[in-house]
Amino acid sequence: MDTCAASELHELQVALHETLVVQVRYSVPKLALAAESAFESYEKAECSEASAPNAGGSIDPLIYSECEIKLTRQRIQQMRGDLLGLTGGH
Repeated sequence: MDTCAASELHELQVALHETLVVQVRYSVPKLALAAESAFESYEKAECSEASAPNAGGSIDPLIYSECEIKLTRQRIQQMRGDLLGLTGGH
């Protein structure tokens, strides 16, 4: 994984964690955490599949991290949308 992708992924993971903390506060914590666990399993499987054609190659880690970045960004957007509904847009 290159430095730029690693940095972007780290920033997104921090944002995802912060969003999860808020979501847990405004929803059923057990369900929010279960949904996040399911997302992590999905992300791992999806990104493994996406990078499989390049397994063992030098581009493999970059393909995997780009997939993680894309899915993490989508997850944050989804969670923030859900939060708008839970908080009434506040």
